[in-house]
Amino acid sequence: MPGTRISGREQSWRYDLNLEYRFNNDNGVLNTNLFYHDLEDVIEKIDVSSDTAILSANGNIGDGERYGGSIDASLRLANFNFPQILLTSRVELEEGDVRDPFLSINRRLQRQGRGNYRYGIRHDMATRSINYGINVSGSFEGGQVLYDIDKIEDFDMDDFVIAFLEIQGWGGLIYRFEAYNFHEQDRCRIRSRYVGGTIATGALNEIEDSCSHPGEKYAIKIRGTF
Repeated sequence: MPGTRISGREQSWRYDLNLEYRFNNDNGVLNTNLFYHDLEDVIEKIDVSSDTAILSANGNIGDGERYGGSIDASLRLANFNFPQILLTSRVELEEGDVRDPFLSINRRLQRQGRGNYRYGIRHDMATRSINYGINVSGSFEGGQVLYDIDKIEDFDMDDFVIAFLEIQGWGGLIYRFEAYNFHEQDRCRIRSRYVGGTIATGALNEIEDSCSHPGEKYAIKIRGTF
């Protein structure tokens, strides 16, 4: 197709602006970032069909862009008389586009979501040599899409969760218990298949909606200096 080729590497110019603010008495940090990526020779799927088969391959489809911003924050609750409690968070928003070689429209880059987030809390009980906490991370719904010559796949998943409890005990060793995805995280995909042509020229033949559970995971870790 015009404007596409099987060839070399993707290139980019990246521009970032960062600002960091630190709270007094080591009570936390606030960091912001704005970014813009000028992309050249974006690598995605291109049409390499023959007279007998509809086929795609990785190739350069043209230029694109990616831009957005993020905020990272950590705060120790010393002003509320809880200096042993630390809150952390991050939010990132992202946009961008490239010219689709099949649909001839401007769309998001492959698997480029709308952004992501994470937050957590940690409580250190120094007098008892115990600390515990929980961390949650996830992405904003929509935008996690893969485009191929005869199918479109849309991905979505629940938040990823880790909880932990750490104790310094016998022999000066540190015993840590971790629990992953105890809330039964869902990972889902909607796949739309086309026949008789590409996603632009063919007919929608099948929509497959599937979900899976990666499973819960529990671990006990012991560490120390010998």
